[in-house]
Amino acid sequence: MKAEVITIGSELLLGTRPETNSLFLVDELGRLGIQVRWKTVVGDEEEDIAEALKCALQRNELVITTGGLGSTLDDLTRRIVAKVTHRRLVLKEDLLAKMPKGYEKQALLPARAQVLKNPVGTVPGFMMEVGECHLVVLPGIPYEMKRIFTDSVKGLLQKLVRGARPFHIQVIRTFGLTEAQANEALIETLKDLTGESSEQCLGLVAGPTGVDIYLRGCFGPLTREISILERFKASLRKRLGEAIYSEEGRDMEEVVGFLLKKRGLKLAVAESCTGGLIGHRLTNIPGSSAYFERGVVCYSDQSKVELLGVLREMIARFGAVSAQVASALAKGVRGLAKTDLGLGVTGIAGPGGGTPSKPVGLVHMALAYGAETWCESFQFRGDRGGLKLSFSQAGLDLVRRHLLHL
Repeated sequence: MKAEVITIGSELLLGTRPETNSLFLVDELGRLGIQVRWKTVVGDEEEDIAEALKCALQRNELVITTGGLGSTLDDLTRRIVAKVTHRRLVLKEDLLAKMPKGYEKQALLPARAQVLKNPVGTVPGFMMEVGECHLVVLPGIPYEMKRIFTDSVKGLLQKLVRGARPFHIQVIRTFGLTEAQANEALIETLKDLTGESSEQCLGLVAGPTGVDIYLRGCFGPLTREISILERFKASLRKRLGEAIYSEEGRDMEEVVGFLLKKRGLKLAVAESCTGGLIGHRLTNIPGSSAYFERGVVCYSDQSKVELLGVLREMIARFGAVSAQVASALAKGVRGLAKTDLGLGVTGIAGPGGGTPSKPVGLVHMALAYGAETWCESFQFRGDRGGLKLSFSQAGLDLVRRHLLHL
């Protein structure tokens, strides 16, 4: 069954409010075996909504809209649905009786539409057949939309797609690869499994935390598709090795936390350029107190000296952004916190502060464990926020890779 999700609201096109309804619906529909082929975001303009709706109804077997069902002037969806489907609006007396004053408009539904009750709000959704297509119209408030879908829509759709193969998207997450390197691995894997795996590979996305490879996976008992998917993943694993940090779409901080807890080790972090981001990410994981002891933000040179004992002479000779200072930070924070591991990170997040020899995007980091200290340097590109995220990811990855061999 081909499907499309249309989210309605001019606020979604202003860049000030994230559009999350379609993310929920795409995931839920995939679990029912329904493939979403299109996602459309449209503002509160009558002509634009009508055009999007007409196009969606012609090319799909299922269309779900969210938004525009309230009682204000910009809530146009019910009227446009009636117009596009050539149905009159009917006042539902049972709904009207329960409507608060000023919300009477919400009791109007297209003729022969099935009411979808809203137990957590005032505006109901509705469902109707339009030719060969099923149209589901839901409110735009996320918690109301989710509740109506879960309580009413999901069961109706399960009956429509009985026998379909549920699927979900599996994300293989990597770090330390360029997009070109990841793409080359995909190409070689596709060659290995010619004719079997093209439908399993959906592509890749590069960002500050690495390159994510998207694969389509199936639920249920062992099938030929699952067997192909596992061979696909095995081939990627062989080519990419430790660059893969998760095959289940987990974030780096969750993976590092799992490894620390599994080995019974504790970590402390000294952060300069990341400003506490590594500690923030680690403590976002429930139970992180079992393995994360403390984080020290030593942004200025003075704080590096006073808090962690970095020598002024070292900073003067090598600079605050150097492998030597990163190593001193790692050893200093481990000694201060009396932990098994200490991580130190120092770099230049920009947009200013760079030089020809130490450009913006340069980061040095070190990991102290036992009698050894490992140092690494990276050169990233991006804006200040993206660089801080890349720096934090590289620091966590340094911890991860060493934990794999302990």
